[in-house]
Amino acid sequence: MRNRFIKFYIEHPSYLSRKFLAESSIICYAGTINTVSKMMLARGIISANFYDFTDLDELEKAYSEIIESDGFYSDNKKQHSRASCALRLYIHFRKEEQTET
Repeated sequence: MRNRFIKFYIEHPSYLSRKFLAESSIICYAGTINTVSKMMLARGIISANFYDFTDLDELEKAYSEIIESDGFYSDNKKQHSRASCALRLYIHFRKEEQTET
């Protein structure tokens, strides 16, 4: 799923900026999703890696649980909102992917 996410944003403009994202930015976002997932799994905030959620409703619930968790806001702010942006981009990708099928 991570590789499809990267490929999607290399080939499509970002829904946030309507510009193409640099490949290095997309790869960074993909890594951030994995890092956040591991941290939230370790804290017991989510039940699976963000990439492993197959149901869109569960994915959006996991996103809500992550952004509402203790410490996420301050960590995200230190990263200039990279984590929340990466998670939103991934949700957008999954919605687009679902629409195409």
